[in-house]
Amino acid sequence: DRGGKITWHGPGQLVGYPIFLLPEHRQDVRRYVRDVEQCMHRTLAEYGLASLTIPKWPGVWLGPADSPDARKIAAIGVHLSRWLTTHGFALNVNTHLPHFQLIVPCGIREAGVTSLQRELGHAVPLSEVEDKVARHFADVFELRLVEPETPPTRTVSVALVRGHGEHTQVLLLRRRPARGGFWQTVTGRLEPGEAPREAAARELFEETGLRAEVVDLDYTHAFAVGQTVPPRLVREHGFAARCPDGYEVRLGDEHDASE
Repeated sequence: DRGGKITWHGPGQLVGYPIFLLPEHRQDVRRYVRDVEQCMHRTLAEYGLASLTIPKWPGVWLGPADSPDARKIAAIGVHLSRWLTTHGFALNVNTHLPHFQLIVPCGIREAGVTSLQRELGHAVPLSEVEDKVARHFADVFELRLVEPETPPTRTVSVALVRGHGEHTQVLLLRRRPARGGFWQTVTGRLEPGEAPREAAARELFEETGLRAEVVDLDYTHAFAVGQTVPPRLVREHGFAARCPDGYEVRLGDEHDASE
């Protein structure tokens, strides 16, 4: 239900999901999109890149408009309902660009995609870009940037995979009703002094009974939980592991079913 056509998200990309209840003086869809674009422009300018918008194509671009050299560096797709915003933007920082060759990004065949890494000739710390984007969002939207009172809770998730190709399956576990009753991959918190990979291997064993090598997906995401303001944040690190054929999952105390 967002604007824009198919896109791709993955490691090395900063995906931002602004959730704003727009005040009356900002209740203009086009202005909201322009403001999100402005945050991208200001961030890229800090790296010496002069970005632009192209009216016929969504997103933020580098290179001359209406030129074969035009290349998208940030995709934007938003949705508003009663002036509550959802979805957002995807800024290519150190993104593995060949993945975009598997799709027609945003339905645009006439131009390509790029990243900060490609334009600058070197990788850029994603956390550095996050800080700049957050600061520019606060400036553009006239907000006060508030640091969480406590550091984010650190968690891991593990996609336990079985099979290959089109027959690949990913294990899902159902939490017991008292714990929410929803389906999820293997997840859990880091214990004090524990490295993410160690936590992933431990949680995999505790929740499935399987001891297996876990592969770091080099992917993290953050989300808010609860009703506090500012919200309590969780930062989750993704892993994967392979399930041997014929293995029967042994559930731990947190779950009552698996598929």
